[in-house]
Order: sequence, then C-alpha cells, then structure tokens
Amino acid sequence: MRTSVKIGLAVAGLPTAVVGLLLARWLTVASVQVHPEPLDVVVEGNEVASILSDLVQIPTVSRADGTVDSEAFDHLHALLESRFPRVHANLERRFIAAPGDPVVDGEQSAYGHSVVYVWEGSDASLDPGALLAHLDVVPVENRDAWSVDPFSGLVDDQFVWGRGTLDDKQGVVMTLAAVEQLLAEGFVPKRTIYLCYGHDEEVSGSGAKAIADTLLAEGVRLAWVLDEGGAIVEGVMDGLDQPVGMIGISEKGFTTLEIIARGTGGHSSMPPPSTAAGQLALAVTRLEARPMPASLSGPTGQMMDTLAPEAGFPMGLVMANKDLLAPVVKAVMSGKPKTNATLRTTTAVTMLEGSVQANVLPQRARAVVNFRVAPGDSAETVLAHVRDAVGEGFEVNLLGGIDSKPSPVSRTEGAAWLALQTAARQSFPEAVVSPYLTLGATDARHYTGLSEHVYRFSPYRVTGQDLDRIHGVDERISIENLARGTGFYIRFLRADAG
Repeated sequence: MRTSVKIGLAVAGLPTAVVGLLLARWLTVASVQVHPEPLDVVVEGNEVASILSDLVQIPTVSRADGTVDSEAFDHLHALLESRFPRVHANLERRFIAAPGDPVVDGEQSAYGHSVVYVWEGSDASLDPGALLAHLDVVPVENRDAWSVDPFSGLVDDQFVWGRGTLDDKQGVVMTLAAVEQLLAEGFVPKRTIYLCYGHDEEVSGSGAKAIADTLLAEGVRLAWVLDEGGAIVEGVMDGLDQPVGMIGISEKGFTTLEIIARGTGGHSSMPPPSTAAGQLALAVTRLEARPMPASLSGPTGQMMDTLAPEAGFPMGLVMANKDLLAPVVKAVMSGKPKTNATLRTTTAVTMLEGSVQANVLPQRARAVVNFRVAPGDSAETVLAHVRDAVGEGFEVNLLGGIDSKPSPVSRTEGAAWLALQTAARQSFPEAVVSPYLTLGATDARHYTGLSEHVYRFSPYRVTGQDLDRIHGVDERISIENLARGTGFYIRFLRADAG
C-alpha cells in the first residue's frame, strides 16, 4: 500500500473537528521557495562531456588498503591542466600531501594527489568560499555486468558512461568548466574562491582532511562550503509532483562496533542447548527489534516544513502537522529503508563470524554492526543503546577505523543559502528546493571547523534508477545534466554577493 494511502486512511479516521484543524494549519503554511529572475547561461554540454570522458578513462580507483596509484593521479592532473588552460593560467594551484602520498628521501613530499585552486577575489575583506569535489572513484566489481567498459568514457548522443560520471568526477569537471567560462567572460568573484579536490573520499577522505587542516593552520575562515550530496530528485514522496533539489545541511556520522558471544567450544556431536553462535543470533535479533529512537526534528523536520506547502493531500497536511501526527508519521516512514534512514541512527548488521569448521563449536562468535549516526546521537549513545538492547552476557566494543561524528546542522538562512536557492531555481526551475539530511559520508565533514555554512548538493537530475548506478553498474550522466550542472555553478558564483 502506498504511503499516501496509509496516511490518508489514518487521517480519515480522525474526528471531523480534528481534521478541520489540521487542514487549517496546512493551508496557512507559506511557501519558502525563492522566485529569482531568470539568468540565461549557455554552456556547451558536448565540450564538458568530452572532458569528463577523458577523466573517466584514467582509473583513479581508491583501494581499501589505502594504496594510491600515483601514475594515474599524475596523468589526471596533467589532463586537467591541458583541458582548462584559463584556470591554470589565472588561478594558483597547490598540491596538498596526505597520508599515502609520495615519500621522498624518507619524508613526506610537498607534492600530493589532492589539489587546491585559489581564485583571488576583488574584496579581501570577505571570507572565501570553497567548492569541493573528489578525484577518486570506487572499484568496479563485475565488469561483465556493464553494458560498456566502465573506464571507456564512452560518449553517445545522450550520455557519458563510466565509473565516476555520477560520483564525483562530474563535480570536478563542472566546477572547473564553470570557472573556465567565467574567466573567459572576464568575471572576477568578490570573495576568493577555493576549488578543493580530495584524492581518496571513497575510502577515508584523508586528502580532504589534509586540505582542511592546511587551511585551518593558515587561519582561513570560509563563508561557505559546497560539496557533493543531494541532487534534483524525482519522486521524493507521494503527492509531490515536482522534483526536489535536496541540499544537505548536515550529514550522518559513521561508527562501527562488535558484539561478541563466548562458549566452551568442543565437538559438534555433543552441543550445549545454545552455542556461542546461537547466543550471538539472539543478541542480533534483540538489537534489530529495538531500533534507535526516531525523530522528526533537525534536517528531516526542516525538510518536511519546507515541502508541506508544496505537496498535495494528504502528505502536505501531514507534514504541516508533523508535531501533532508524529506517531503516524514515524510509523509510516519507518516502514521504508530510505525514509527510515532520515528519521534515526540506523543499525546494520554487516558481518558475522563463528567457528572455522562445520563440526566444531565456536568458542567465540562475533557480529560487526555499522551505524550511520544521526545528529543528536554519538558513538557513546550508540554503544549504550546496543548494550541495553542485547542485555547481559555479551561483549560490546567500539571498533577503530573510519569513524566520524554527525556534522553540525548548517543554517537555512543568510547569503550563502539564498545564493544556493537562487542558482538551483534558475538552473532547475521545474524543481522546488529543500534542506535534507545527507545519509552518506562526504568530504564536507572535514570542513565543518572552517565554516558554519557547509552544504552538500550535486546539481543534476536523477531518478531512482540513476541512484542505483552510483557505485553500481552502468554509471552514466546525461550531457544535458552536465550542461545544466555547469550552469548552476556559474549562476551560484554570480549569485554569491558576499
């Protein structure tokens, strides 16, 4: 049953007077969408597609062991220099070294694979802004499943195909293409603009962290940061016909822990009533039956407030009255993985270990559980929740490795937010714009110490099928999206009045 039907039935069951109150509250909610004057921008999409095709053919793949293919990155940087001549003639280019980058004579080289371009503004009194993207891509697990060679960069009459076309080489190309075109037009930004491209976002983001640490050490304070994140998404919810420009104003954290059950071991011919593996299964069952609490506050609440006046009945009515209808909203949204993830810190049991042989009882059984931590939670609250959920008799420990806190929630007011809304509405007038909670990790998390205005938005239109292509099979982006996305960055830099 569709979400709107479930909610509609729930609302229909309320007393008439209550429905009237809810309806009145909904109808008095004003739209917060901006209505800027159109700004014509002409971008040659085929040229942008050609450059992206060249980049896709360079396999800058991030590996789980942290090793870096220096030759591939050297090739990529040389290609960028040749394809964006005005950028390289007019902007300062700074390579930033990070862990895993070249070591010369036993010391970290000043040359790194991550890079920053500095575009000097006309007003030194203004804090700079930063456009982010990343140069690396995830591996291809099954080339045979692809319709084309994933590193061919094939360009047909509609799409550029290959790994990185959606995540995130298109971001590198569109931001540089926007600056290249603005330079050709003689445009000079009021504030200095940093173009920051990390080399390992897909594994750790050490390159982005090195860039952010460098800027912090130099005393830089950023007016705003814009990284990949949400997109122009179709079919966000029932009752909302327009696509939505989802601008991430925060992102979830990432933490992982282990649950360990112990037993006596021995031969499987004489098992106890419950083995360590059986006890571990009990703990996992208990944990999955007790998800962390749902919340309609924070970015998800702001998204609902923003979309309420844009949606039809019953979804618009429900979102406008989410405080009064919270139990219904939480129950319905918890039923689908995508919407459930916007409500709470999510629990994902990802790895299980037991005996090494079928006829041997395990002395130790272990589960690894990954949590995407929502704003308001922390690794400590997750640990306490898991220990309470599984009960006594188990070891529960936080694991090392990649770990991050949920990022601060950026404001949806002020000059930077207005410039984002303006550029998004000018570039995608068919869409409404909304804040939302970014569910995955981005390089932007490393920049939160540099700015209170950190946003996550990839300016292209996607369907549900397109989202499955990210890190998946047959990744591709349309040439139209490349042209419109480049136009967005041009408009954003023009709209950013300082």
